[in-house]
Amino acid sequence: MQCRWRYETMIDDRDLHILYTALQKHKDEYDYYPLVVAKRDEAGSNYRFLCIAALKTKPEYASHLAEIGVYVPPAGKPYATCLYRRDFDQIFPYW
Repeated sequence: MQCRWRYETMIDDRDLHILYTALQKHKDEYDYYPLVVAKRDEAGSNYRFLCIAALKTKPEYASHLAEIGVYVPPAGKPYATCLYRRDFDQIFPYW
């Protein structure tokens, strides 16, 4: 049986802790502000966060969307599995 993603618009403190713990080792010039989360439990837990990415040094510059994948092993710390920039054209394609 295939596990399905559960989408949630309410992000709780545990979800935030998982995201920011996973991003501690990922050093870049952006701060990430999550909007929604999707979860899937298999051997461990998988998360997908859709975030607004804003430059740390110049937050007044244009931000973009980012998709961040996080895996939490059954007995271990969360870590980022992917980080993709998402443009609005990818989310809302033209017909």
